[in-house]
Amino acid sequence: MEQALPWRSRSLDEQPADDSESQSATGATARFGGDDKDTPVIIAVIHGPVEAAMAKDALDEAGVPAYVKQHSLGRVYGLTVGAFGAAEVWVAPALADHARDILIGIGLVEPEEES
Repeated sequence: MEQALPWRSRSLDEQPADDSESQSATGATARFGGDDKDTPVIIAVIHGPVEAAMAKDALDEAGVPAYVKQHSLGRVYGLTVGAFGAAEVWVAPALADHARDILIGIGLVEPEEES
């Protein structure tokens, strides 16, 4: 059993012996990796599985790499409102304005009012 789960035999305070098991914390964010200037940002929160798929497809066609994060229960039960029906659209900061313009262009996001 200990060979199948070698991590269980180590205490939480022990450091792995070789560097291949450990991830360097230098220049890495907890969620996505990389340094702070490359940390993805949320450009929109969209409600509904159809709208989320439309956003992902539109950004893919425009060559903008994006990650659409949805709650699994929303997908299973087809929820379109509330936290379970929401989908977050994440992109690289350098492409955020362009990606948001794409989503505005297809009508998934309302333009921000400038004051």
